[in-house]
Amino acid sequence: MKRIFKLLVIGILVTTTLSVIANTHETKTVSTLKNTLHLPQTTQVAAEGQNLIVFTNVDSCYDNGMDAVTLWVYRPKSGKLIKLLTTNPNGNYECLGYGDKAQKVSLTSIPTINSVHINAEEDKILVEGYDDRNSYTYIISLTKGLPTIQLPCNAGIYGMSSEEDLPIGQSYVYYKKGGRYNVISVFDWNGNCLKYTNLKKLRQKNKSKVQLYKQQLEQCFDKIADKEGRGYCTYFLADMNNDDMPELFVKYGHCEADFKLNVYTIREERVHLIYKATAGHRDFQQGSTYVIMVEAQSGAYYSCKLLMKNGKIEEEPLVCKDTSIPIAEFDYPEYSEPQIEFYDYTNVQPIKDAFDVLNF
Repeated sequence: MKRIFKLLVIGILVTTTLSVIANTHETKTVSTLKNTLHLPQTTQVAAEGQNLIVFTNVDSCYDNGMDAVTLWVYRPKSGKLIKLLTTNPNGNYECLGYGDKAQKVSLTSIPTINSVHINAEEDKILVEGYDDRNSYTYIISLTKGLPTIQLPCNAGIYGMSSEEDLPIGQSYVYYKKGGRYNVISVFDWNGNCLKYTNLKKLRQKNKSKVQLYKQQLEQCFDKIADKEGRGYCTYFLADMNNDDMPELFVKYGHCEADFKLNVYTIREERVHLIYKATAGHRDFQQGSTYVIMVEAQSGAYYSCKLLMKNGKIEEEPLVCKDTSIPIAEFDYPEYSEPQIEFYDYTNVQPIKDAFDVLNF
């Protein structure tokens, strides 16, 4: 056993030492390369391919939050180093977003560089810079005579598609009443937009779901409100089958004696009632895809799981105690699931949050 332990320790030490040596060698290699190429010592490797290394160096900082950056490309096989550009944060540059077309620009119009991507063929690079508001993205051809193209994605680049090596960008667009939504676009390396997805429709669709649940809550309150407009109507949300459509649990009435529980869901842009029960003297606890309902009154006890089955809510009994069993002889169960918080029916913010809908 001691021998095995000793060998294990030696193995760990050797692995750690080799790792340190490798990292040190890599650092020395980059440092040596920078010296060989006469680059500033503050120069960084921004991106690296099979036969292409992109270096960048921050030359100075400007008051607008952008840096003047010099960019070089280096071909290790040929040993050729080319200085492509030095950015100009005070230059003449535009912000392009959804609705704009990709534009041919000069290298001198690039304001700053924060990140660099190399395409699979290693004949083009994508550079991205940003200020405190917008992103500026450019495809630079390393083939002489081909243009530099600015992409219309003012909210930046997510990255490259894993299989196709295509740039995926996003733009922001303003709603007429305030707030913003995103447009996600896929580009090729010539600046053409191959496909885009407008998230405005998704927002609007979710906004209509909020309105449907809001109207249902108001209807539940109207059922029990007296002439003075008094009544009790609260709710909570629970996604009972992980389909991103939270079900609406509504508890309404005047007192414990007449409280009711209705559960609703939305299908095909309509609200459907999928469960109803009494709700007096009942507590609710939140599970992952279920709700525990506990009733305790007058010496009786009942608990069950509420589960979604075939589009309806069904009860799965857990513990049942009738009044014939003395309270002192009954071991009341304790469930670890957290207690559910109810919201007043006039507060629809939790519904907006569930559907990720902006406030207007």
